[in-house]
Amino acid sequence: MMINQNDLLLNLKNKTTDFAYPLTLEGVFLEDKYEDLLSFVIILTTQLKDEDYILKGILIELRLTISAMENFQGRYQKDKIENKISKVEKIFGCLVSGEVYGDRVPGVPRII
Repeated sequence: MMINQNDLLLNLKNKTTDFAYPLTLEGVFLEDKYEDLLSFVIILTTQLKDEDYILKGILIELRLTISAMENFQGRYQKDKIENKISKVEKIFGCLVSGEVYGDRVPGVPRII
């Protein structure tokens, strides 16, 4: 099934803007916007797992989010922000490798 990635990209851009712009411009970490963005990108891993190609714009938006969070590290609880950055990076890795976030259980072998 072919997914309309342009629509997904538009939604992702809106959610990235809602989260990353206040973070970057005002130094405000909006927890609810982060959770909204996170929920959406987790859904993306499910929708795009069988796609052979992912729009570069989707990957760029996630990198933008990670960069904004990394730049914010000095103004937020370090361990808390590192955990949040790690989660987005894992989701990014899932998108690239065609996996669904949360599908894998650490320490349990994968059955193919």
